[in-house]
Amino acid sequence: MLLNTDHVRCLIVEDDAFKLEGVRAYLNSVFTGTLEISVCQALASATALLGSQTFDLAIIDMSIHSHEPQAGSGSPFPLSSGGLDVLFTIVYSENGANTPCIILTQYPDIEIESLGGFKSEVQHPGFQ
Repeated sequence: MLLNTDHVRCLIVEDDAFKLEGVRAYLNSVFTGTLEISVCQALASATALLGSQTFDLAIIDMSIHSHEPQAGSGSPFPLSSGGLDVLFTIVYSENGANTPCIILTQYPDIEIESLGGFKSEVQHPGFQ
């Protein structure tokens, strides 16, 4: 639960620019105080950032790439459950265990219940 909504530090892990802008626009409409958003597009950058910073909220796409595309680093490969690695990094970090996390996925068969017995599903009104 977010106790202080005057200043919210949010991590968004999303590799699709269209979805990222939708999430960012929604957050800006919900939070009236200071909203500090950090964006990562891949597992490597998200885990590196989580090693040095803590967040009040994390929004994580389940399917992300292994790393950002960079010259000489090889092609990033898609990880259908890369978001789980980000989630585990948060949950098992010293200060992140109480960080609320929202998982975004287009795959209805991904099970997250075993990560603590809690699962909440919110579907877009246009989808069944």
